[in-house]
Amino acid sequence: LAERYAGAFPVAYQSEVDPADALEDVASLESLRDEPEALRLNLHRPPGQVMTRVHLKIVRRGEPVPISDLLPVMENFGLRVISERPWQLTLAGGAASVQDFELETRSGATVAIERIEQRFTEALLAVWRNEIENDGFNRLLLPTALTAREIVVLRACCRYLLQTGLPFSQAYMERVLAGHAALAADLLRLFEARLDPDAPARGRAARATRIADAIARRLESVADADEDRILRAFLAVVLAVLRTNHWQRDAAGRPPPVLALKLDPAGIPGLPLPRPRFEVFVYSPAVEGVHLRMGPVARGGIRWSDRREDFRTEVLGLMKAQN
Repeated sequence: LAERYAGAFPVAYQSEVDPADALEDVASLESLRDEPEALRLNLHRPPGQVMTRVHLKIVRRGEPVPISDLLPVMENFGLRVISERPWQLTLAGGAASVQDFELETRSGATVAIERIEQRFTEALLAVWRNEIENDGFNRLLLPTALTAREIVVLRACCRYLLQTGLPFSQAYMERVLAGHAALAADLLRLFEARLDPDAPARGRAARATRIADAIARRLESVADADEDRILRAFLAVVLAVLRTNHWQRDAAGRPPPVLALKLDPAGIPGLPLPRPRFEVFVYSPAVEGVHLRMGPVARGGIRWSDRREDFRTEVLGLMKAQN
């Protein structure tokens, strides 16, 4: 390692970086030898730094991450980039880079690194790999205990509500849930209490009722009518879910790339008629779809729709005609 990295670090790096931190960077670079496009992330706070700021170090073989690509990602996590210290490294196998970004919470909230580091780095890597979307729902990660995978459930509820004709944009719904982060976390807890297959069956209904009551109390303090309508729409969707693949894992422990929610449309107010007997909404960053049926037995086939904003309307018309 000494021979491999003896001439790799520029003078600026040697003068600014503590040797112990340099050893961590060498370990990160070694772990990336077979993954040239991957990133290694380290969330840390230098001595004397204020609690509203953190540093994110990104180690990568190859070219550095363009700051124009990183800025909107950080914004959607509720952070802003204050400064960057970039270093280009010269290795025998090609170039590498180390970037140290100073970040600050936009809300002025303090950041407990030990509480968020794993969830934040996992979410950031998932965004980088296009496994989750880079949008405002990611602002829920810092002020709550939600993981990126759990936030996907709320994102899927939003995308379903957009298909039902709810007259609000996704950006507005993102802001409303970020402004009521504790209530958003309760919605996920209610989802888990009702549907998690590993949760004890004994007392399941009582736990769900307690959480639903807590949500109802929080809703009483929402003064804005539009915000109240949006939050109640999310609650209705969560309560209407009958089954989901959210907890499935493959042999390697990975979740499915597409989230499926089987719904009882009778529990969702405001749906355009006719109401299906059952409905399955599927969501991922790559594809969305809906399966509607009027009875216990499914008929029909698969149709590709170019109507990104309201494909449910098209499928609903097909279901009505078929029925």
